[in-house]
Amino acid sequence: MLKGRSQTPNHTFERILVIRGGGLGDFVLILPVLAALRQSWPNASVELLCNPEMGEMAQQSQYAERVRSIHDAEVASFFSDHPSVPRAEYLKGFDLVISFLTDQTGCLEKNLRRHVPQVVMIPPPTRPCVHAALHFLSSLEALRICAEDYVPKLAVLPRARTAAGRLLPGLFSNHKTLPIAVHPGSGSPQKNWSTKGYSDLILWLKEDLGRVPLLVTGEADTETRRNLRQELGQTFTFEISRQPLRVLAPVLQCCSLLIGNDSGVTHLAAALGTPVLAFFGPTSPQIWRPLGERVRILGFEEASPDRVHQEILKLL
Repeated sequence: MLKGRSQTPNHTFERILVIRGGGLGDFVLILPVLAALRQSWPNASVELLCNPEMGEMAQQSQYAERVRSIHDAEVASFFSDHPSVPRAEYLKGFDLVISFLTDQTGCLEKNLRRHVPQVVMIPPPTRPCVHAALHFLSSLEALRICAEDYVPKLAVLPRARTAAGRLLPGLFSNHKTLPIAVHPGSGSPQKNWSTKGYSDLILWLKEDLGRVPLLVTGEADTETRRNLRQELGQTFTFEISRQPLRVLAPVLQCCSLLIGNDSGVTHLAAALGTPVLAFFGPTSPQIWRPLGERVRILGFEEASPDRVHQEILKLL
């Protein structure tokens, strides 16, 4: 539940549409908005127009009732000046739309307002040192919602340990030696901590700390994965690669710690309640860091071996 207060909303909404594009981290950062909508209008039906995988996670946390893919062909008509009967039929079923999409031409907002009584357009964050999640949540003040808890949260997944153990037999059987997940990639090579840093860290986890590293990689991490394997000169005993979110989420939730970069995976792990150590380089942690009580951030220049080891031991 959200902490904080909210004014009495100035409308009662029955059907709400939330539109969100972007990657995994972008989606996680709007979870507090979904939580605030649920708290303010608990009887409303919320539909998400987004990446279906991400929407399903929000559904599981009871933030929404329905999910529609933002990649559907009809969605392209939202940005067109030409009349569209299917678009009109779809939109007129909602009495509130909240959109996070960039709308440089203004066509999107015009089409939404043509068919929906209440529309809130939420732009990307621009204020320095104001976290993106807080920026998104504060945009709901237009609806008289003044919630204060801007930490993204996803529900504890049922039977997560069983699901993770089925994927990686034996790895999650002893809670005292749960693995430490290591995600060395991100959406951009510039945001990745050094391969040597990750290689030395993995060896320290195994040889000095006696913990099991679990390598986590996605579709964008092919080169990062190859470089790390070359640096280590060995293969990983445990690895999870290119798995859908419904598989990755329970694995991350059962790990004792996730170590990674500024990426959607670190945001996902933090929202699931997993302790996180994240390395930040060119992007601003004040705006884009993952949030949570057990989240630690180190800039590339701060991430000496001793400092990294200290932060890991604190989180464990």
